[in-house]
Amino acid sequence: MNDGRMKILEMLQEGKITAEEANTLLRQFPEQESQKESAHADEERGYGDGRLGLRGELKEVGGEIWEELKGAGEGLKEAFEEVGEDRSIFGLPSMIHAGIFNKSQPFTFESKEVSQAINSLKLAGKNNSVVIEGYDGDTIKIEGSFDPKLGREPNVFFSEQDGDFEILYDYNAVYSLKISAKVPRVAISHIHAMSKNATIDISDLSASNVVAVTTNSSVKIDDVNCEQLQAETRNAKISVESVTAEHIDLATTNSKIVLDEVVAKEAKLKTTNAAIKLSDLDVKKLFVKTSNGSIKLEDVIKKADPDVADGHSEYTIEAHTTNSRIQICLPKEVGYKIQASTSTGKIASDIEDLHFQERKNSYMSAISQKYEEFKQKAKINLSTTNSSIKIEDSGKLGCGKSCSEESCKEKLDSDNKESDNGEQDSNS
Repeated sequence: MNDGRMKILEMLQEGKITAEEANTLLRQFPEQESQKESAHADEERGYGDGRLGLRGELKEVGGEIWEELKGAGEGLKEAFEEVGEDRSIFGLPSMIHAGIFNKSQPFTFESKEVSQAINSLKLAGKNNSVVIEGYDGDTIKIEGSFDPKLGREPNVFFSEQDGDFEILYDYNAVYSLKISAKVPRVAISHIHAMSKNATIDISDLSASNVVAVTTNSSVKIDDVNCEQLQAETRNAKISVESVTAEHIDLATTNSKIVLDEVVAKEAKLKTTNAAIKLSDLDVKKLFVKTSNGSIKLEDVIKKADPDVADGHSEYTIEAHTTNSRIQICLPKEVGYKIQASTSTGKIASDIEDLHFQERKNSYMSAISQKYEEFKQKAKINLSTTNSSIKIEDSGKLGCGKSCSEESCKEKLDSDNKESDNGEQDSNS
């Protein structure tokens, strides 16, 4: 290789010129000489028959740079680990694991022993999932990964201060960041999980307040005991199962809300252009609203316990939609005040011992006979447009969970088919 070509490659290695500039300069040498010199250099370095030319030179230079950066990164990693042993903040600069090459990089953190209550746990992902799960341990364990932007340093940290735990990082330095956490089953005041375009899954724990917020992906809350539960997303499903809470607030758009085995004093559920399905609930004050989607309420009032002397309780249920049906299954031994309205649709009820104060095809107002004598009372307000409302006895075939799978299968399949067809018609 002549001195001119060698000088250009040295400048490239030193970072004084870019690869594109080096290529332009090398083209100025006579083609024949360039090919000859490149072939000779390739053969000396063991790159084959010399056909690689400049690519062989660049590969060697790149390899040397990579080794130097990797060595520096390992040194930085050791230095930060030493700092982390004596402080409650553990650093993870992206350069340590060659984030400059835009590869997904893992991270793990573990808190000191959590002997008392956790004041707050805040975990924010980006374009990837956030999972929080309770377990029988005494430390918070976190695993995750991030995809750094080229040349950027996310500086992912796990911060602990006075019972407040949080993942911190430069949000604008990553394309995505995923978090999975195991949390001791101790008293927790506040859990806040956030992400964007990815799922949030919280399960098997207790806390005073639980907040889950994402977009364009689902939220799932399972086996959670709390005072306040708030979940919000867009264009994706919210699913809540086996939850006990004082107050529940769920909101999404263009997708379903599903609740099963939920106990609460108050619950507010809102979506658009999708169905809401609730089953096996004991919620004293329930508000449900959607549009262009069906509402199905199965076993949403708990029967009075005959062994409890003072078993008095009152329920309020409101359910509103447009252009789709409402079906509610109600138990006996409860006194009802019911109002239901629709337009260009029908209202049907098979609840026994109802006194109809007003009854038309599109409107009804009714009250149970001897209403004041019931221990369990419920005020129900239902409304839709351009579709039907069914108010049914949960003890009868095909309504609620009171019938067996075999005996109800045919009717349930028919109801589901009718509901799906109604949703398709309303969305078309």
